[in-house]
Amino acid sequence: PLDCPPSRSLGWYVQGLLPLLPFGAVDARLLLRGVTDGLENLDPSVDHLSASALPLLHKFMVGGEEGDGNALATEDYPPPSLKVVTRGSHPTGGGSVALHVPRVKFLRPATLLDPGLIRRVRGVCSSTRVAPTSARRAAHAAKGVLHRLLPDVWIGVDARGGKDGGLSPGMKCCLVAESTTGVNLVAESCAEAGGGGDGRVNPEDMGTSAACNLLSEVERGGCVAASDQPLILLLMCLTTEDVSSVRVGPLTKQAVAGLRLFRDAFGVEMKVVGEREG
Repeated sequence: PLDCPPSRSLGWYVQGLLPLLPFGAVDARLLLRGVTDGLENLDPSVDHLSASALPLLHKFMVGGEEGDGNALATEDYPPPSLKVVTRGSHPTGGGSVALHVPRVKFLRPATLLDPGLIRRVRGVCSSTRVAPTSARRAAHAAKGVLHRLLPDVWIGVDARGGKDGGLSPGMKCCLVAESTTGVNLVAESCAEAGGGGDGRVNPEDMGTSAACNLLSEVERGGCVAASDQPLILLLMCLTTEDVSSVRVGPLTKQAVAGLRLFRDAFGVEMKVVGEREG
């Protein structure tokens, strides 16, 4: 097991490992321990990365055999996976996640240009060391916003306590908008129990905030979530000589900084075309 400092979420450490692990000598199987929830305003959570970043790796043929231009997962070639073993909220953590990333010899180019239409929303409201009804209230509030626009909305509840609930109380809501072309757009919101000025947390506000964040993410457009822009740009740099194409929303500051870094490190320059120009 790898013990990660609780100053950052486990998602922050996983983000740094994802571009490296596919090129290892063997398949990577890691157990990381630390903070799983409560830092979503700073870092993407493990639930976020499991729903958005890992499918991107799979599109570049990390895990799976090639078939019809897509990666087909089989028993011998399983896709990357990131599973929450125990949850632990900020600040003391106590959670753990299991990460599996298959090795590859090289990455295949990918084309992600059609975001499609949103067909359904899935998600989970999780809580640690607080009343289980709090997570249910947050899920109900999020569904109340999304059901005005889409009938197919399902948000589960993962309420944990005891050894499975880490060392600190907290709550989080992670939502995934799935499109007709296989694009996943993710947004989330979190709240630490006892973190407010009066020591109380309103689950309804957290659930509503997560739903509004998801709608903002969909409005941005593109085929990847804003937080995954640097990752997919890096994967495009690491593929074979064939050209990869991706449609994204407005570039984030991290993506712009990444483009400059990739140009200096790999000598790769990307052609950026505005929506109206293209």
